Amino acid sequence: MGLVGLATFASLFALPLYYQQVRGHGAFAAGTLAASLGIGAALAMPLAGRLSDRVGSRALAQNGAALALAGTLALTQIGPRTGEVVTALVALALGLGLGCVGAPTMGALYRTLPPARVPQGSSVLYMLNQLGASVGIAVVALIVQTAGDDVMGGIHGVFAFACGAVVTVLAVSFLLPGRPREVSGSLVPQEAEEEAGAR
Repeated sequence: MGLVGLATFASLFALPLYYQQVRGHGAFAAGTLAASLGIGAALAMPLAGRLSDRVGSRALAQNGAALALAGTLALTQIGPRTGEVVTALVALALGLGLGCVGAPTMGALYRTLPPARVPQGSSVLYMLNQLGASVGIAVVALIVQTAGDDVMGGIHGVFAFACGAVVTVLAVSFLLPGRPREVSGSLVPQEAEEEAGAR
């Protein structure tokens, strides 16, 4: 979740910067165009949260990370002549991908924690997400500052950094629980059932 926050907020920082400094849009237009990333995440999270109960967190997170990686890779190739529709659609895909990682990851936490630990887990989850966002914005600001007058180079550097975060998400998504199975009227991760059977 920390990495999801990092990739999300790094992208939300860089997209308006691109629209304003490279494409010459005002603040309102830049924010409106960048909103497609948030819309993608808002559409994906409820659906992915429900699906994770059926197909498991791992598969959704892996597919979401793959989609988000395709989005960030595409954003490393944008330039002054790239159409706004293209960048908005790519940002939408990035948001959809990150949403498909975030909701199943949260669901996996809540399914595996003992009920008494859920409030603590929720707090830790929120802090990790916000910490990732803070680190992401700080690194993005450093990348942009280092690029100096080369605004497009700085923006490409930001999305390359976001790519690295998403690749890490994809790598660690294998640690998430697989497809849950129904045991005594409740869904439990398949790994937990296999472990119980081994005992």
